[in-house]
Amino acid sequence: MKSRPDYFGFGLYSKPNYPDGIFKKAVHKINGSFSGYILLANAKGNDYIVFILLDYQEVPFYLNGTLNLTHHIVLEDMEYRFFRFEIPNISEGWHDVFVGGFPNPYSAEEQDPHILNGFRLQLISGKPTLELPSFERPLVCTRNNTELDAYLLLTKKACDNTVWYKASMNPLNEDSAFSYFAVVGNTQDNLQTFALVQLLDYRQVPIGNRTVCFGYLYRNEVVSIPLTIKMPKNGTHRLVLLYFAYPYEPLEYPPGVKNINLRFINEQSNVLFVHVGGP
Repeated sequence: MKSRPDYFGFGLYSKPNYPDGIFKKAVHKINGSFSGYILLANAKGNDYIVFILLDYQEVPFYLNGTLNLTHHIVLEDMEYRFFRFEIPNISEGWHDVFVGGFPNPYSAEEQDPHILNGFRLQLISGKPTLELPSFERPLVCTRNNTELDAYLLLTKKACDNTVWYKASMNPLNEDSAFSYFAVVGNTQDNLQTFALVQLLDYRQVPIGNRTVCFGYLYRNEVVSIPLTIKMPKNGTHRLVLLYFAYPYEPLEYPPGVKNINLRFINEQSNVLFVHVGGP
């Protein structure tokens, strides 16, 4: 156990040296794999789920030599620790990467909707041409709101601002579906692209017939997007929706290039507790 550094939180480092080892850049040229160190720190005993998205798809990665899709980490009071990570078998191309963590992932308490910690990077292998996904404009319950604050809400009904934290379901059969809505808004730019990623118990599940939902919004526009998952097994589950603004937006620009429209790259998350079956 180590005494705490000067802050608590989640950091991404090129070497296990606080604070000098922190990554100095967001874009990295690689050859087949990418590695570094995750720093986790807290004031009181917490546990974390750590995961990695490669091109907004959850991928297995090594953490301290163990390969898993997600890794569960427990820290003691006033402890901080470095964990070496490696993403293997990265294909040639331009890749968006998100290294993230959820504190207290199995708590039964309703948590703050902005519980996601993490960092976005871009990895370049070979001499790729950036190929963007197809972005679609959601057409469900579109409205304008000039006083909108940036947020992501999970709701029971379309076009509703009432946050849905807990749901209880008694499915008729194992093929039943669970439906909800994601309310998403844009206050940052005249046109904002986004990616939605859906996790069930911290494992990625499809959004309809897609792995990732890519879309765009005009300024001050709010949309209510219908989402459905296959009904999980009996028990209490955590349905997590992740929102990424401007996927594949370059995080760094060539020397001498002034980007006067530099956009606010951000990530948000929200959690819905889903209880399936009897009491």
